[in-house]
Amino acid sequence: AHGKGRCEHARPGLRRSGDRVEYSPATYESVDGNAPRERHVEIVRPMVLRQRADGGSDVIIKGLVKSL
Repeated sequence: AHGKGRCEHARPGLRRSGDRVEYSPATYESVDGNAPRERHVEIVRPMVLRQRADGGSDVIIKGLVKSL
């Protein structure tokens, strides 16, 4: 069970460091501060999400990514 307002680094189904994902500026920042040229990037630090009572989630801290 998830606590109300609990922040989590890795819920089931979320990506982990080293995973390759499609870059999205809404959920990720690049290590150098610039948008990556490639569509897919590698996660350096996963995003932190807050689970809402309605079952949805909010990004609290964007994930950090680097180019492949």
